[in-house]
Amino acid sequence: MNRSLYASGFIPKRQGELDQLPEDVPVGYKFFKLVGRRVEPVEDMMEWAKIFEDGSKRAVANTKIGDVTVSTVFLGLNHAWEANPPQIFETMIFGGEFSDHQWRTTTYAEAEKRHSEAIRLVNGEEINEI
Repeated sequence: MNRSLYASGFIPKRQGELDQLPEDVPVGYKFFKLVGRRVEPVEDMMEWAKIFEDGSKRAVANTKIGDVTVSTVFLGLNHAWEANPPQIFETMIFGGEFSDHQWRTTTYAEAEKRHSEAIRLVNGEEINEI
């Protein structure tokens, strides 16, 4: 099966397509930390670096499907480069037909949903755009 991501419907929302940014998402920041499932801004880069010395708290989900791994992590750094909404979670597929495909999201809930959709994509199931 050689499906494109466009044909599958697994196209991430583009910047500016969010209907409304959740109230609890801080904007205008570069560095973030997780407190439970809540994202909080970090003003000082050195404070952020100290938090990220322990990488064990960055994993959101990791799923192995045969030779394929779907990984979702908290990046802690806005990969939208100061644009809003911040892109601070990443889901990536390693191995298989969709290897190296990645998607970035803003909230913990979006990251979990993207992870679930990536698993469905790997399993060849029909998926909905998030």
